[in-house]
Amino acid sequence: MPIRPIVIVTPTGVETLTNKTLTSPTINGIIATTGLTMPAFTLGGSLNVNNQEVIGIIRLRAYDSTHTYIENYPAKSWSLNTENAASSSTTRLAFSGGVATAVATWSSITHSGLVLSASEKLYPVAGVAGFSVVSTALTLGSAGSIIAPVVAGANTDATSGNLDGAHGVDTTGAAERWYFRAGGAWRYISKTGGLSMTKEERIDPKGHEFKLGDEVKLIVDKIFPDGSFHAIPYYSKK
Repeated sequence: MPIRPIVIVTPTGVETLTNKTLTSPTINGIIATTGLTMPAFTLGGSLNVNNQEVIGIIRLRAYDSTHTYIENYPAKSWSLNTENAASSSTTRLAFSGGVATAVATWSSITHSGLVLSASEKLYPVAGVAGFSVVSTALTLGSAGSIIAPVVAGANTDATSGNLDGAHGVDTTGAAERWYFRAGGAWRYISKTGGLSMTKEERIDPKGHEFKLGDEVKLIVDKIFPDGSFHAIPYYSKK
């Protein structure tokens, strides 16, 4: 029987595979199709998209994490989510979409090292006269101005800030006062002329509680290095 030679045939041109299963294939070249659907698969290395668009992404999840991901939700919007202390997901930054001016919303974030250059400014959103800085409760108004919180009553840590140097205005009727915080306590200066004392000084050092019609005398008790002085009120008998 004659020995026939073995002929190796290398396929060339276009091959059409329909309902075929390829086990561990190695594909070189370009798959020219508009209808290729890939099932779930695991990359064995880096993915190079060759400067092409990746379209239709709903979520990009971080390696080995179920709670850290970037998500296209709701439609036309993006959110950055990271794992929280309860081992679940929290949205940290969200960008709205489908509008002329997007809104970026930070949630459960403490900013550290945020620096603005000299030419940068913070602006309130349209229709808002200013914005508040929570740590000091100061509100920015027009250029070059700082507008203090306005309260119908005594200013407190809750209404006007819990740091020394905070200040605010009481707009209650004729008793309008400017409040400032110093030494951990709130103090005020009345808008009216004449002598205005705080409620803590209504009782003089001798125990007299001032009433309407009382005469008051001042006794200097301190003189400061800059030449200013302080006086305390005493009851003066007629």
